[in-house]
Amino acid sequence: QRYCSRQPCAEQVAAGQMLQTLKSLPSRCCPAVRATRHLSSLRHCDVAIVGGGVIGASVALHLAAAGLGEKRVVVFESDASYARASAPRSAGGIRQQFSLPVNVELSLYGIDFLKQGLKKLCQGVDVDADVQFKEHGYLLLATPEGEAVLRENNAVQHAAGASWIRLMDPRELNTRFPWLCTDGVALGAFGERNEGYFDPWALLQAMRKAAMARGVEFIEQPV
Repeated sequence: QRYCSRQPCAEQVAAGQMLQTLKSLPSRCCPAVRATRHLSSLRHCDVAIVGGGVIGASVALHLAAAGLGEKRVVVFESDASYARASAPRSAGGIRQQFSLPVNVELSLYGIDFLKQGLKKLCQGVDVDADVQFKEHGYLLLATPEGEAVLRENNAVQHAAGASWIRLMDPRELNTRFPWLCTDGVALGAFGERNEGYFDPWALLQAMRKAAMARGVEFIEQPV
């Protein structure tokens, strides 16, 4: 019955009193005061995205590119400098050499996005969509005990569409990579294209700027 009552509960009263107290304080007292005032002025948004990292920025950009109309999309990010975010600290590797079809398919979409998709979503806005992708490939090696698993994984990758993952025996490995010691190696798998590394910070900034240019709001505020 408590939840059906129209009378505010004690917790609601206390929260309301705290909010009013924060609003009455000078803005210079603490960041929470400025944030409270900012949020109190944000009366409505149609879509709220919590977290403005690579995932949040990507969601925002895809929504914006799909056409917002009069919809208001807001991204809440606790640290606009991204000093503690994972994107700037990532090595930015991308590969299709996985054992599950869904992971291969996700990476296929990812490489297409890095090569073409991002540029398409950034058309019409002044954003640099070059994420410095270096197509150097991934090389996975297997011992005799792991050879069967590597072959099984390769079959999964080819079935999902990653036909450029090539199996190589020790002789082929030595020819392609003369610096590689193949002692104890029974088989290798090398991504001859669509694998390598890119600049995650450039990707994040491109998506964020393109989303903002298309009308998405980014607010520095933890949720």
